[in-house]
This record gives sequence, C-alpha cells and structure tokens, in this order.
Amino acid sequence: MENHYAALLPAMEGGYLVRFAECPRAFTYGEDLADALENAADVLALEAQVRAEEQREMPPAASFEEVVAFAAASMQEDGIDRSRDFLVRAVPVCGAPA
Repeated sequence: MENHYAALLPAMEGGYLVRFAECPRAFTYGEDLADALENAADVLALEAQVRAEEQREMPPAASFEEVVAFAAASMQEDGIDRSRDFLVRAVPVCGAPA
C-alpha cells in the first residue's frame, strides 16, 4: 500500500482544508485534525477507485518537500495567513483494486 502526503491547510473559517499535490481533484475539509485525516483517507480512496474505473493508475506520490512547497503556494493563492502553520501527513491509498 502506497502513502500519499496530504497538505492540511488552516481554513479561514476554522478546521482544515485537505489537498494532495499530485491529485488536484482530490480535496476535502475537516472540522478538526481527526476529521480532516479521516476525510483525506476517504477522498484518496475515492480518487483511486475513480482512476481504476478509468483504467488509470494513481500518480506517484509527491515527495515530502514537494508537498511542503505545494502547501505554501496553496496558502498564498488562497489568501491564507502564511504565519499560520500547515501540516503534512501521510495518507495510505486504499480502496483501489490491486
């Protein structure tokens, strides 16, 4: 099972926005860290399932460094205060047929 790094960005309204550098259509939100990580696993599993149905493989996982750069750029683009901390967590890809 491969892990992908999720960028957990502080949402302006509270909670966390969750994005994956290599899977731009896989994104979600969580009211707290536990909720965000659970939703991250769910959306990544859905992305893997959709790609399997489309007969496409998941892209290789972005490196930790690439995700950190992606998170910083995303915060700037979204106007999120960059003095707030973001998190990067490994999320396993589940739900896709082997």
